[in-house]
Amino acid sequence: MVLLPLLLVTVLVGFGLAGYGFGRLGTVGVRAAGRETWFRCGAALAGAAAAALYAWGLLGVGLALVVTDESGTDAFPPRPCRVEGDPGAAADVVGHRVTYLPPRYHCVRRDGGEYAVDTGAGAVGPAASALLAASGASACLALAERRHNARGRAVKPV
Repeated sequence: MVLLPLLLVTVLVGFGLAGYGFGRLGTVGVRAAGRETWFRCGAALAGAAAAALYAWGLLGVGLALVVTDESGTDAFPPRPCRVEGDPGAAADVVGHRVTYLPPRYHCVRRDGGEYAVDTGAGAVGPAASALLAASGASACLALAERRHNARGRAVKPV
């Protein structure tokens, strides 16, 4: 099963990025930090938030898998596939499938169709993608700031 190692790596990456972002600001000092430091720390913290959201989505999928595997005599249709208020909605479900990007639990129907189940993390994919884009943009701004500062130091007469 790929879910548990992926969850572990995601959590470790999130803590690492958060540690770098907050640690760097703590080392330099919030008031003494330059624009490059702010951009770097912003990139790290946005990446940490994206990793936390992705881990939240993986936890929701993992919980749905645990409920599916431990259903016992009440195994079909799988509990996550059942729709409240409409007991016949999942009558033609024959299995399930998991996608990891974005983290989703899909119920597979007899005719080959499928539908995604909201495992409590429906907005994880778009939110994590937006935070990842913000992290990338901030990293690019930090790189541009570094080049700008290096160019400014090289041009100044001694």
